[in-house]
Amino acid sequence: MTCELPLRNRATQAGIAIGLIGLLLVAGGCASWKMERVSVQTEAKSSGGIEVTPPRVYRDANGFLVAGNLRGRGMGAHHPGPGHLHAQTMDAEGRVISDTKTAAPSIRHNRYSSRESATYTFRLERLPPAGGRLRIVLHRFSMKECGG
Repeated sequence: MTCELPLRNRATQAGIAIGLIGLLLVAGGCASWKMERVSVQTEAKSSGGIEVTPPRVYRDANGFLVAGNLRGRGMGAHHPGPGHLHAQTMDAEGRVISDTKTAAPSIRHNRYSSRESATYTFRLERLPPAGGRLRIVLHRFSMKECGG
């Protein structure tokens, strides 16, 4: 005598198995989107009417995401020119370990507000070592003109 499950039970079991696999895939996919705030000592250097806010640092599946804001006030604040930002990781003695550059985002004009802003972001592979810090610096000229 062979012990076979009726066709109906096999279909039910297959449906349950497929549902569980789908649930695991969705749960795994959602976990990869999770971002955890990381405590890092930071500083920001503003330039010419544009304020750079200290960054927030998050860890995710792809490394570290650094995000902050540029805030402008006054004439020409929403057209900062060909500026760029540096994300510099520094050791405890203040030496720059790594320097990542990106173009500064344009600050959008808001006719209802005298203070206008834009969000900047960086991706980093590593955080500063113990006792070190992360510094964001705004330069109001192009990256091509930047020597450091």
